Amino acid sequence: MASNKAYISEIFSSVQGEGRYIGCRQVFIRLSGCVFDCPYCDTDFSAEETVSVGEITLSNPAAPDSVAEAVLHEYDPRFIHSYSFTGGEPLLAADFLEECANILKYRSGRKTFLETSGLIAEQLPRFDGLFDIMSIDIKTHSDKVLENIPVLFRTVTGLKMSEYYLKLLLPENFRRELLDIVVGQMVSFGIKDIIVQPVDNKINGYDVDCLFRAFYENGIAARVIPQAHKLLGIR
Repeated sequence: MASNKAYISEIFSSVQGEGRYIGCRQVFIRLSGCVFDCPYCDTDFSAEETVSVGEITLSNPAAPDSVAEAVLHEYDPRFIHSYSFTGGEPLLAADFLEECANILKYRSGRKTFLETSGLIAEQLPRFDGLFDIMSIDIKTHSDKVLENIPVLFRTVTGLKMSEYYLKLLLPENFRRELLDIVVGQMVSFGIKDIIVQPVDNKINGYDVDCLFRAFYENGIAARVIPQAHKLLGIR
């Protein structure tokens, strides 16, 4: 029988620091493992032999029901907004993700939240409705990734039950043609809003003006939002 266990890097409660739900309190379940090697990644998603959930210690790899039960025991659902599955890339452990999110969603009555790189777009329909909210990155670190944007946009615009939002990770001194590609594809798929997240919170006034012109001229509501948890000095 195939195992649904997954390696967990850490589980903790904190403030969501990025995107549309910035400032909300969440319990973060960070899965280890990622195959994409983004050059601007600042997250340690390696895993130890055990993972702590408050006062509870679980062995790695951990079973989805054990993780869910520990989270429900240690973090009172009344005082959180949602459970965020993040990474790494959580979609690499799809079976674990499905079982653990199901338990937390229906036992707690809280929302479930997926943070994904957007690079495994074909898995997203499987979780349509299981996750109340999907935060989906648009990675910009290679031409190959940019070529995947039509697949990603076709997939997300087909989601029927999950709320989703797109988050463009914009490196400092970005290439203007990168912006043109994203805007052009958004227009093609009728996507009308986007969050722009400057990598390492670094962007200059000229680039801000440039990207707003590019989006607004095409009827796209864009917002530039930094990584607030870094500004606050929390993880």
